[in-house]
Amino acid sequence: MVSKNKLRSLIRQRHREHSDEERRQMSEAIVRAILQHPRWKATSTVMLFHPLKDEPDIRALLDADKTILLPHVDSDTTMSARLYTGVDKLKRGAYGIKEPTLSGAQASSLRIFPVAGKDASTPLNESLLILVPAMAYDHRGHRLGRGKGYYDRFLAEHLEAYTIGVTFPYQILDEVPSEEHDITIDEVLQIKL
Repeated sequence: MVSKNKLRSLIRQRHREHSDEERRQMSEAIVRAILQHPRWKATSTVMLFHPLKDEPDIRALLDADKTILLPHVDSDTTMSARLYTGVDKLKRGAYGIKEPTLSGAQASSLRIFPVAGKDASTPLNESLLILVPAMAYDHRGHRLGRGKGYYDRFLAEHLEAYTIGVTFPYQILDEVPSEEHDITIDEVLQIKL
């Protein structure tokens, strides 16, 4: 099997083979597919991601009539979900990724947003949907991240959430190496162009 680092190099090469316009069109198709997805329609709380340059641009979903969460890198090993309250309340955080900023009491009370089964104030029938970026996915839900393990650790603490892998079609591979600590995604979104 090919190493994770070689696969990351392969994906970077594939990314360079597509123009900004092609990626914009694919991103728009991905957003349309998400909006039509039954899980998206059924939930009121969604964790999105603010895209890096080589990830699908799903920022249009930030305007959805839902409770929107975004990742926040807390340390060298952990991330949490923070409530998105507007584009004007985002700042560049770790790795240049835009993250919600909160101050004082807001930051401490919303740092870890409650999800189903984790907090008595959250209805048990409320499910959290998490859209998860990756360098690559395979059809079995194995994910190739950037190598830091942030999502694996975060998802291990939120196993009750439904996860959908979101990536460009050229980043879906036949097989992605998986280790014991890797968390498998429930579903990989695939678009037709």
